[in-house]
Amino acid sequence: MLLILLLLLGIVALAFMMLGPDKLWNRLQQIEPVDLSTWPGRATPNWALACPDTPDGGSFCKGAERTHTSSAVKAGTAELFDWFITYVTGDGRSAASVVTRDDGQRKARFQILSSGLKFPDFIDLEIVDLGSGTASAAILSQSLLGTEDFGVNAQRVDEWLKAYSAEFPPE
Repeated sequence: MLLILLLLLGIVALAFMMLGPDKLWNRLQQIEPVDLSTWPGRATPNWALACPDTPDGGSFCKGAERTHTSSAVKAGTAELFDWFITYVTGDGRSAASVVTRDDGQRKARFQILSSGLKFPDFIDLEIVDLGSGTASAAILSQSLLGTEDFGVNAQRVDEWLKAYSAEFPPE
């Protein structure tokens, strides 16, 4: 039994070294892009969701309970979307890559790999038109692996919200 366990560990270690951690994690599992307005949430606490209030006073996100509230800013949706793409991919700390991008819908998915073992996190972004020249961002940051994220996703969402709120004037 011990020999079989050691053999399995050896195979996993070999795959880890040959593929590299980022490719290995991506082969194991994927999180599909989501519709942030209806996303139901996950049972594990390794995600953070920011959504704006709608003009009628409700939340843009109707599925899961948001962990953050996004600010409404004086900006067009295209302007805010382009700013986010530049901010996220230009941030040397995050090493974010764009997985999918839909300029027409103002939606994007990013992947950020942690330092060290390169655990992948996926961040979905949707720019929300609130009317009258105002817009906001719905952001979902979630870890691909594990059940705990040690607050990394909430911290990332906080940073992104603060960054765009500082860049654009409030509604």
